Amino acid sequence: MVESVDHRSGAGKRRPEPEKKPEPSQAQETPKAEAAPEREPRKEARPGPSGPLPAPTFIEVTQMLFLQAMIALGEGQEPDAADSGADLEMAKHHIGLLELLQEKTKGNLGEMESKYLSECLHQTRLAFVAAARIASQA
Repeated sequence: MVESVDHRSGAGKRRPEPEKKPEPSQAQETPKAEAAPEREPRKEARPGPSGPLPAPTFIEVTQMLFLQAMIALGEGQEPDAADSGADLEMAKHHIGLLELLQEKTKGNLGEMESKYLSECLHQTRLAFVAAARIASQA
């Protein structure tokens, strides 16, 4: 009997058997103590007690950079602290990030977003000048 072979789909063709890999010898096996620990499957993130987080907004991004600049300027610390903790270079960096954000989003922001970003820049610049004055007097 002759077997019919469909040449288009390859049906009826014999596939070569995959090569069998030799089993590792006793010397090559790693002891179980040295084997990598098995990872537990990831647990899905659960919403907090107040429910799922809202979608991120431009105001939140601006506020995050503003707060970082103010922290670098020593704002929010005890007023009688001996060291103001101002890091003028870090503050300058965060102010620069706010300026970059303003430049790159010009014409693409809503009125409230634009005003908020401008106000954040104004406040951080004033705080920077005040911190620089204090640092120069010390």
